[in-house]
Amino acid sequence: MFYCPICKNSLIKLDEGYSCSHCVVSFPMIDGIPSFVNQCSKRDSFDVESFKFLFEMEQKHFWHVGRKEIILQVLRRHVPDLSEKRMLEIGCGNGNIIGYLLQSGVNITGGDVFLEGLYFCRSRNSTVSLCQIDILSLPFKNSYDVIGTFDVLEHIKDDIKALREINEALKPGGVFILTVPAHKFLWSYFDIR
Repeated sequence: MFYCPICKNSLIKLDEGYSCSHCVVSFPMIDGIPSFVNQCSKRDSFDVESFKFLFEMEQKHFWHVGRKEIILQVLRRHVPDLSEKRMLEIGCGNGNIIGYLLQSGVNITGGDVFLEGLYFCRSRNSTVSLCQIDILSLPFKNSYDVIGTFDVLEHIKDDIKALREINEALKPGGVFILTVPAHKFLWSYFDIR
């Protein structure tokens, strides 16, 4: 079930998307992906070529390969019966981590603000459930046992609001797992954009 990211009332499912009867706002399906972000707002984005580069690099670069295993091990250590839990990755981008967790039996949904990344994620993981979301106004309430953000929170100006949204989206007793860079000198061009 989705909730209005504006007023947090439950949304009504329509053929073309979702609607909030309280706010009288509609949220469309874009290429089969429910979108809960304002498409008209100006938002910086990676260009498609950057997503293609990252998509290819994530397959073989040692840092991406090792990080996936570390995330899975931390999840297994802190989330009993992980395969029976519902997980959301906010900022899933190209789906590198989602694909790995899916192969490991994790029931995971992916969310990202950029449709370009979600398209790559879907091409990599055709069965994963995806939605276009903004971490500052999530369409979820008591919905997930586990939420993960991996190298996302450091890019959010209002990180306190983001954490409140994540807390509201978690079920009572839910687990939030995140990664952030150890040092800013490790950032690359892609982190600054």
